[in-house]
Amino acid sequence: MDLNQDHGLIAWNHWLTQFEGKPRLQALVRALLQPADGLQGALRDLYEKRWLDTAEGKQLDGIGEIVGLSRVVEKAVYVQFFGFNGQPNIGGFGEARMRHRFEQSVAGSLTLLDHEYRKLLYWKIALNNGHGTTPEIIAAIKPIFDVSRVIVENAGNAKITVWMNRLPKPGEALLNDPERWIPVAAGVGIKRVTVSGEKPFGFKSQGFFGFGVGVFAHNIKSGPGGGCFAVSNGYAPTYFAGEYTATTTCYPTS
Repeated sequence: MDLNQDHGLIAWNHWLTQFEGKPRLQALVRALLQPADGLQGALRDLYEKRWLDTAEGKQLDGIGEIVGLSRVVEKAVYVQFFGFNGQPNIGGFGEARMRHRFEQSVAGSLTLLDHEYRKLLYWKIALNNGHGTTPEIIAAIKPIFDVSRVIVENAGNAKITVWMNRLPKPGEALLNDPERWIPVAAGVGIKRVTVSGEKPFGFKSQGFFGFGVGVFAHNIKSGPGGGCFAVSNGYAPTYFAGEYTATTTCYPTS
């Protein structure tokens, strides 16, 4: 199907040659066919720009309405509280307020850009059509967290563990609470979510990397203060629960 036709030119070429050299008549014929070009453009957009991979703006919003997911993500903004050096996401006197009991470390909302929203829509489609099986969980996690490898294991007592091959960056809205986006079946809990770099530490037979190259996997949410990764040798990050003796990046939890 050709959706790039010039309908006015096609119509004019169907006229007898005796009308050749009649610019006013040609302009009239082409003007009469302009609505056909508009309809063709709308049909071309429907064919080319309404797919999830190519949709933008309102077209993506339309897909979101179909699958049941808004581009506004709640609890996506970090709240800075008063604290001491070594604690994640803190400020000093005059910089941050005191944290009250049971107050969460994330709040507010975030309107996702098209490329972020598209990942979330892939996740929602997988969620709508899945039944909580391991392959379906992996298929849903990969696009939303932008990872190439995911391992989901049975942890016993109706729980699973999840590993991903990417370290999160500070301020990633979707990784504030990663368990929120893992589509487990009803009654199934998530024991832990661990992450490592593109070269995870492990056995060679598993496709992993050894000492000096491989990166140990760490719980993305470790304890009430959040997860902190410290690079001490340029290769393997290590989690420190107390004092930090190397450069650290912290991810607070609620």
